[in-house]
Amino acid sequence: NAWLDASVARHSRRRRSSLVAVADALAEWFAEPGYRGCAFINAAAELGESSEREHRIALAHKQQLLDHLTALAAHDRLDNPAEVGRLALLIVEGAIVRAQMTGSAEPAADARKLLAALAATHSRRR
Repeated sequence: NAWLDASVARHSRRRRSSLVAVADALAEWFAEPGYRGCAFINAAAELGESSEREHRIALAHKQQLLDHLTALAAHDRLDNPAEVGRLALLIVEGAIVRAQMTGSAEPAADARKLLAALAATHSRRR
């Protein structure tokens, strides 16, 4: 997750929201030549629970991502960071899959809009 941390840090200066900056990190990833989606999502989809070890590894990775998104929500001082993290994970995972399926970076823009709306809904400054 070092690349995610670095990209979010770079973009959050401009966005003033670490959570929304995740979409900018995704846009960079989606635009990379040969983008093939998330290896953990792909493995889980392909193997299901038939390979317990790989399933556990994929779940652990997704838990780390959830923890990271929750921490970003807390850093942004959003209400109920645990809920924000869970909802943000659905947005991020959906964007990853859509970008893989469509071969487009456009889902990152959609994710940015959804993450911004999520942050606004949970903002303490409302």
